[in-house]
Amino acid sequence: MSQLQSGDKIKKMLLDLGYFPTEDLTWKATLFVNKFAMQSQSKGQAVSALCLDGPPGSGKTEFVIKYKEVAEKCLEEKINFIQYQCNTTTGREDLFEEINIKAVVQNDAENVILRGKLIDAIEKLNNGEKVILFLDEFDKAKEETDDFLLSFLQSGQIFSTQLGTVEVKREYLGNLQVFVVKNDKRERLTGPLESRLDYVHLTEMSPEIMHKVLMRAYGKQNERLVKLCSILYELQYINKDKLEKVTSCRECLVSIRNCLDLMKVNAPQRIIYATLLDGLCKLKDDREVFLSFMRCANDNSINALCDLFKKDSPENEKTLAKIWLYEGEEALSQKSEDIEKKTAELDAKIAEAENLIKKLTEKNANEK
Repeated sequence: MSQLQSGDKIKKMLLDLGYFPTEDLTWKATLFVNKFAMQSQSKGQAVSALCLDGPPGSGKTEFVIKYKEVAEKCLEEKINFIQYQCNTTTGREDLFEEINIKAVVQNDAENVILRGKLIDAIEKLNNGEKVILFLDEFDKAKEETDDFLLSFLQSGQIFSTQLGTVEVKREYLGNLQVFVVKNDKRERLTGPLESRLDYVHLTEMSPEIMHKVLMRAYGKQNERLVKLCSILYELQYINKDKLEKVTSCRECLVSIRNCLDLMKVNAPQRIIYATLLDGLCKLKDDREVFLSFMRCANDNSINALCDLFKKDSPENEKTLAKIWLYEGEEALSQKSEDIEKKTAELDAKIAEAENLIKKLTEKNANEK
């Protein structure tokens, strides 16, 4: 049996991979890594399964990807990562049977049906391999899929008209972990399935964490651009109840990457800033609301950007100068320092709490 891992170690490994976990996620990751190590199953439930629930951009998918890397390092072995992207047509059959479009076109009846992701997972498990089955955007699937997944989690087996009963050998059930990710297509999964899943509820990434992620990715290439993106994200986050969608971490990263690529070919600054804002506000209604927030912001650099967001506005050197050379750079620098200060204070409080817990644990152990 592999050595059990501590929460501190799992958190550090996730941070080293560039993922900033919440406390709940840290301990869920620790729990599931140790389940793999012990090859244990929850009482009354054959397969370990975790549901990550939260709005788009809250880091659910990225967590599952990073968790797989952490688990492999802890266990010192390869883990098969099998992903299925659900959609509004996804039903129970889609998880264990897929349509071979090429065979349909060629009228090849014998090869029209392909083995699905779940069959692939079961075959690997029965060969003694470890598997993470990742069901992304599961809330888009038809509700009938909930009952099918529940049955599989309880029994470790499925029934296919093509293959009959297919099941995971009892001794290998601990080698499978299922991660179910849901957004907001359905507010809730069916009650019986919810009761069988471990749950973690995530919210939009905090401005402090977003700033850390962006700085880690692109701070060395263009710190000022990262600071600007962080400020605009913070403005969205503060007013998120008035927006249909808050920008995801991936969208922020892509927007900065696009701006850096434009800088390499000497694109006008107005185009660069407009590209950043376009990437952060993709929905038309949100764009108008967000611009109103920017106009109300008591910050000359943000107000200047409002002018640059108009695609048909001419190049305005005075406006550009406002952003970086005068009020803009000073405002961006100050806000970035404020974010970093808040982050340092939070880290210090966490460290203080961890030390206190450690002392209390040692005291209780000595008293016993």
